[in-house]
Amino acid sequence: MSQIEIQYTFLKLENTDYKIKSSSSGFIINHNNINHLVTVHHFYPLDLNNIYLNKKTKLEVFIRSHWNELLILNFPDNISIDSTIYKLNNFRLIIPKVNEDVFISNKKTKVIGFNYFPIGMIPGYPRVKIIEVLSNKDSDVMSGLPVFDSKSKIIGIITKGGEGKIFVLPIIYLLKTLSKSDNINVFYIECNHQISKINRYNVKNNIIFTKALQSIPIDCYFLIEGDKDKKEKIFENNTDYNLVNYTNVTEKMLISLECDFIRDKDKKYKVNVALMKYLLLIKRKDVIEKILKKIENDLEKELYLEVKLVENKTKFKIV
Repeated sequence: MSQIEIQYTFLKLENTDYKIKSSSSGFIINHNNINHLVTVHHFYPLDLNNIYLNKKTKLEVFIRSHWNELLILNFPDNISIDSTIYKLNNFRLIIPKVNEDVFISNKKTKVIGFNYFPIGMIPGYPRVKIIEVLSNKDSDVMSGLPVFDSKSKIIGIITKGGEGKIFVLPIIYLLKTLSKSDNINVFYIECNHQISKINRYNVKNNIIFTKALQSIPIDCYFLIEGDKDKKEKIFENNTDYNLVNYTNVTEKMLISLECDFIRDKDKKYKVNVALMKYLLLIKRKDVIEKILKKIENDLEKELYLEVKLVENKTKFKIV
């Protein structure tokens, strides 16, 4: 079976000459009798009109999730490829246990722990649960690859690797992405009272136990479950509850989650996650640190970045 490779071209800031290209792997699923190619976007500023399969076939975007880093592409009907097509019954919804054997490209490794990362790695944002897998010299850590358990069920998707670890997004995030009515906005329940239970799940010290992800912080639960027009039974004690709507909190996020660059009438760039990721790629952590510091000092002001070419050098100014 041949490995899938997806090629990307990045959007480019004006007055910069950085030419960035990237690639990832992925796998094919059949959902509602339609084939899709699943991979990850890393919140990078990708040119969504310039994505190719194996350098030949142009791909169209089906879902680019803003609340996680999944990128789901339409798989062309006229393309024949030597790759397995997975269905939902090939997925294992319950995350594996620590020390459980898992397999990447038919090579065995094991789960070594779990972690939580905020959306887009923006401090203070709701978090995603990640499976940490041991990386050894034989490990294939190409992002987008599926990870399997000992019964050949997919347990997750590789997002990145480093420092002896492979970070895997649990497969439940793919199922939730496919089932949500709105993957562009972030929905959340803001509650000023201590929650004792959500629906039938008990909450203790802001930790809730779920079947798929086991014990997770409540912000992680609201992120994965939140959707347009959805409600939850929120208990403040074990008997009385309120039926609470999820709220669209996208507008409250000072670093928004668009996948492209946004410019105002003065041609300054809005500081969003795509811009932050771009600055990271071009090794301008100094600018990122200044942005985060400004946000800490003013939690209500949107920031913009002025990009100018001065004496053949790119200069960034936060305004």
